[in-house]
Amino acid sequence: MPWTTFALLVLGALALTWSALDRTLLPALEPHLDCRLLAASQLVSAYVVAGMTAVLVGVAAWRLLARERRALAVLAAVGLGAVLIDVAKVVFERARPGAEFLGDHDGASFPSGHVGNAVLLGIGVLALTGGRGRSRLGATAILAGIVVLVATARLYEGKHWPTDVVATAAFALAYGLLAMVHGDPRWRGGAMLVAGLAVAAGLAAVVHGTRFVLPGGTPATSSSLVRRLSFGEAHAHGQLDGPWIPDPPGPRRASAHLRAPSGALRLESVGGSPGWLRVVSRPLGDDASARCRRLSVSLNGQSLGERLLYFGWRAYTFPTEPSAFHPGTNVITFAVNDGIANQPPRKARAAFSELTLHASQVGRGIPGDP
Repeated sequence: MPWTTFALLVLGALALTWSALDRTLLPALEPHLDCRLLAASQLVSAYVVAGMTAVLVGVAAWRLLARERRALAVLAAVGLGAVLIDVAKVVFERARPGAEFLGDHDGASFPSGHVGNAVLLGIGVLALTGGRGRSRLGATAILAGIVVLVATARLYEGKHWPTDVVATAAFALAYGLLAMVHGDPRWRGGAMLVAGLAVAAGLAAVVHGTRFVLPGGTPATSSSLVRRLSFGEAHAHGQLDGPWIPDPPGPRRASAHLRAPSGALRLESVGGSPGWLRVVSRPLGDDASARCRRLSVSLNGQSLGERLLYFGWRAYTFPTEPSAFHPGTNVITFAVNDGIANQPPRKARAAFSELTLHASQVGRGIPGDP
């Protein structure tokens, strides 16, 4: 088991460097997001881990009634692991997908608390229920399926990069195997001691303001910036066509509201061979229609794609081609649809913060990723 644990730790560390996974999987997932599946994913995130916690506490109470003191050790190991995850979220600064445009790495994307705790709770249940042969294999398969379900839900909600999920699962599994499953109590105690020291080191880092930035990105954020324009500035310069209303200037962004199903932005000649268009937007309102709003973007009459709008400010990336841009004025059209039957299109509403263009290849265009 120590070699298995070591292999999991190596896997977790390597997973955080697999930026190609982030750049490939999330853009492939975005066009296929559905508001009903998103709602189901939110239910999974809200209740599955809580349900697993209740199961573990119930099993531990049953074992304690049978005078099995190891139940307390398992509960302590799970609790210590949960604390370590929370501390690591502060020490490792990683913006959540779509929030990397903020530039200050808000979001606590790594590690994933839902995935890490699901792994630890699942191992805790297995450690206390025992069983052999097919029964244990079946229980393991069920708990593994639950972890995969939670991980998938967090990815579908756009809360984590794929590398967050893989690395967190690997690290949590390594710790859980040693702290709760290993047959030698010295190994179990040693694993908890190391976790406790890691928590202490993390808290010391927080007190001293030490942070470790973990980049995460889409193809756009891995490429050079070609052009950036805020919608507030575009409105002030008469570049917006349609019923746009500017927001009051803020310290972080100058945005504009689109008060119709569609509106356009006129952009003058663009150089730098842009291959990606990224727009920062959010739906307005909190009714059912807002939860299913979709954003469609077109460049000079050519559709670039459609995205489901998440609540809150978020960056949405669309692939394009340098040849799609005209030498003169370019028209970028934004259409916001509710996606719910019998909802009048005129009710579609959204706010837009900024638009950025990125080079089609890394290292091209103007250096300096936003």
